[in-house]
Amino acid sequence: MDSNNIPKGLMYHKYLKCYWIFVLIAALILAGTIVQANGQQVLFELVTLKPAYDETFTNDIQHILDSYHWSNPYITGNFSCTDISIYIVLLLERYGYRASCMTDWGPDNRSLNDDPVGHMWVAVNNPRHNESWIFIDGNGGFYPDKKPLPNSIGQIIYGDIYRTGYIISDPLEYLAKYDSNPRQPWRRQYSLNDSNAPKPNTP
Repeated sequence: MDSNNIPKGLMYHKYLKCYWIFVLIAALILAGTIVQANGQQVLFELVTLKPAYDETFTNDIQHILDSYHWSNPYITGNFSCTDISIYIVLLLERYGYRASCMTDWGPDNRSLNDDPVGHMWVAVNNPRHNESWIFIDGNGGFYPDKKPLPNSIGQIIYGDIYRTGYIISDPLEYLAKYDSNPRQPWRRQYSLNDSNAPKPNTP
C-alpha cells in the first residue's frame, strides 16, 4: 500500500505544478493581449470635439501659421498632409498650445469620410474654453492644381466634418503602421530643427 501511494503523491504534485505553470502562462498571454488592445485604443481614439472659434484665439493661431513657410514644397509620396500636421503640432506646442494630429483614416484602413486615401489635420485646444478646439488644415498644396500659399503653413478650417475623427497619440507609430508612403529616413524622426520643418518668414 505505501509503495503504491508514494508514486501517486509524487504524480499529484507534478500535475499540480504543471497546472499552475499553465495558469501562469495563460495569465501572461492574457495580460499581453490586454496591453496590446489598450495600446491600440490609445493610438486611435475616435472623438467628436467641440469647436470654439472665438476671434482672439483664432487670430492668435492664424498669426502663428502665417508667420512661417515650408522650405521644401509638397511632393507626392515624400511630404504629405501627415508630415505637415506633425510639424504644425510641434510648432504650436513650442508656443505653449495643446495640439494633436487628427485623421479620418482609422485602424480598419477605411476613411470616415469615404476618402480613398484619407486625410490628416490638426486640432488645437482653446485654453479659454474647457475642452474646446479649433482645426487646422496644413497648407502644402496637396493637389497638382493647388499650389501652397507662399507665406503660411496652414489655415483654420470650419465644418462638422473636421470635428469627428481619430486623435493620434503617437504619429510616428501611426506612420509606421498605416501610412503607405515610402519610409524616408527623415520621416523616422521629426524635429523643428530639420530641413523639412516650418521656417520663419523674413520680416
